[in-house]
Amino acid sequence: MIPYLFRNYIVPFKWRFLLGFALLVGNSYLTSILPVYLMKVVDGGIQSQDVSRLWIMIGLYVLVFIAYIASIYIMSVVLEALGQDILIRLKTDSFIKVLNWDYKQFTSVSAGKLVTRVEGDAEKVRFFFVTAAVTLLQSLFMLIFMGVIMFRTNGTMAMLIIYPIPLVIGMIVLLQKLIFPLFKKVRRLMAEITSKITEYLNGLDIIKSYGKEELYFKRFDDDNKKKYFYERNAEFGWIAFFNFLFMLQEIIIAMILKSGASYIVKGLLTYGAMIMFIEYVRMFFFPLINISEQISQVQRSFAAFSRVYDLHTTPVSIQSGDKELKTMTRGIDFKGVSFSYKEGEPVLKNVSFSLPVGQKWALVGETGGGKSTIVKLLLRFYDIQEGAITLDGIDIREMNIQSLRQDIALIEQDFYLFPATVLDNIRLFDKSISLGEVQATCVKIGIDRFISTLPRGYETNLHEEGGNLSVGERQLLSIARAMVKKADLVLMDEATSSIDPHTEKMLEKAMRILMKGRTSLVVAHRLSTVKDADRILVVHQGEIAEHGNHDALMRKRGLYYHLCQNQLAGPTQEEGEK
Repeated sequence: MIPYLFRNYIVPFKWRFLLGFALLVGNSYLTSILPVYLMKVVDGGIQSQDVSRLWIMIGLYVLVFIAYIASIYIMSVVLEALGQDILIRLKTDSFIKVLNWDYKQFTSVSAGKLVTRVEGDAEKVRFFFVTAAVTLLQSLFMLIFMGVIMFRTNGTMAMLIIYPIPLVIGMIVLLQKLIFPLFKKVRRLMAEITSKITEYLNGLDIIKSYGKEELYFKRFDDDNKKKYFYERNAEFGWIAFFNFLFMLQEIIIAMILKSGASYIVKGLLTYGAMIMFIEYVRMFFFPLINISEQISQVQRSFAAFSRVYDLHTTPVSIQSGDKELKTMTRGIDFKGVSFSYKEGEPVLKNVSFSLPVGQKWALVGETGGGKSTIVKLLLRFYDIQEGAITLDGIDIREMNIQSLRQDIALIEQDFYLFPATVLDNIRLFDKSISLGEVQATCVKIGIDRFISTLPRGYETNLHEEGGNLSVGERQLLSIARAMVKKADLVLMDEATSSIDPHTEKMLEKAMRILMKGRTSLVVAHRLSTVKDADRILVVHQGEIAEHGNHDALMRKRGLYYHLCQNQLAGPTQEEGEK
């Protein structure tokens, strides 16, 4: 993992890393020597009562302070720009990897987890480079520089500051064991509370209709009380620690004043040096706290990067071939295709059929029989275990995946619309497809009138998943999207299973236009929608049990006949009386 991080996200920015490191060391040094120049102002100007020298010392102090401020600014700009560049590269690599994942991998991980990996974990890695590592190194260099300066000035006085370090470190360790876990629980509870608020608001109509407001309020209140309990205890512990630290600082300052006074009388220490040591007391312990805090942040950043690394290095089993299909001229062949999602549980068994170019075929059968799986295999979302699937005689495993899918238009029941304009949803943000082309397509399939009734026509912004449209209107847009694609093969998976009869007629008209002259494979539960198919395949328990046109299958009085009878049959007289 470390070589991968170094090779891909450090080496490409090595010069900026070196510049940032140099600025970090310089800033740490300037921070550490500010008390030294304060000492020079007191000893070289005030105590010597030399006004000109005093102004020189003050000028030097101001220049060092300006250099310190400038180094902070430049370092922050350099490191933040570096962090953003790393973040962009990391998120881009992650997103490309997700886009190229196998369909099986993609569906096995929730969208929320993928968003966390692409967005949240990448942000933690950026935080490591911009904040955690910077604070850790800066605090370490400050401790080294301050220690060297103090011991060179007066070793005995320096030891007064060094002696309490084990006690402070012990307190920090105690803090990490007792207080930091409480803050983690608070953050986890905050996430749970936010999630529950979203769930409750989304299901508010159900909560109200069942009269469960009081129950859900109690659950929400219980979570808030837990959060309050943990947060209160954590804050009390944190405040107690800082108060102890401030008290310890004052005790050390009192000891420095007592010891320093005797050294000043003996001429072994100056007033300015004593003030410098007091300043170092106020500065010395906070780097220790910063180091302790950032160690845990570094651990979280590495844990985040390990998840990103796992995402980047997850092997993709479905590899693209090099053959391309310009236009389908012969058709589709399934040759002895067998497939299973889980080993030992076959979904398709020795399926064979040949779909000629320009014909409309239908897949029907009971739920779970394998109809939708055939569609997924054609799109090469999965690879088959046995047999072959060919387009124009070319095995789809040898074809370029983009070329394959570019020639297929898929229309599904669960049709997704992006929170964008109607125009962009139809052309899928492809600016090479003009508004005129989209309008001509919509006029051709008879949905231009429906779009013109929207507030801004083609420029109407749709809500997430098309929430401001009906199911039928969303399906009409799906047909327009498929039509604009100009694909040779149309796959339709349960596209009209949840549409009212009036809208279904509109859809059937649009689909007839869409499929005219194109090769089509339709998966349907409503058998009335596939009566005009050139051939109907009845898929039963993973096999092609029957095939033929509607009339021929009805005459067989087999599975297809019984499926039709079950859909057309109403309740019996006894069932009606019940």
